[in-house]
Amino acid sequence: MSSQQLSEEAARNKALENCRSAGPGECKVQITYRNQCVSLVHPTQGAGGVFMTGPTIEESVRLGKAKCAALGKGECAVKVSECSDPIFRKF
Repeated sequence: MSSQQLSEEAARNKALENCRSAGPGECKVQITYRNQCVSLVHPTQGAGGVFMTGPTIEESVRLGKAKCAALGKGECAVKVSECSDPIFRKF
């Protein structure tokens, strides 16, 4: 994951860089977001997981846990949650 980047391209590049530095494996951008929060929720047993966005961490976690539970793989846990800083552009 990456946050605090000023463009989508910079965020994608940083996320891929972070993934590659974590070790071997397939790295792919799963979600992009701006002026909101994101949570990554995984089943505590088995594979899979979901990314969900929302206006607050609490909302993205709530939505992520609900979607994860719908996978039917048992209990779910939040692995990461963060928010981007709001960027306001004056016109």
